[in-house]
Amino acid sequence: MGSGPNTDVGELVLITGAGHGVGRATALEFAKRQSRLVLWDTNKVMAHSRPHSGTSESTGDLGT
Repeated sequence: MGSGPNTDVGELVLITGAGHGVGRATALEFAKRQSRLVLWDTNKVMAHSRPHSGTSESTGDLGT
């Protein structure tokens, strides 16, 4: 994460374990910072239950 406000805006961030725990919290924090996210999790149920905005793009199932 950057050192100042909005330093992560538009940055591409890969987060593993994004469906739960620390990975999920990290994904939500980077989403607040308007980073572009690649979210990966082997648990499809948790990965697809995450809250998302209408501006996100999806390329299919996570972690398969």
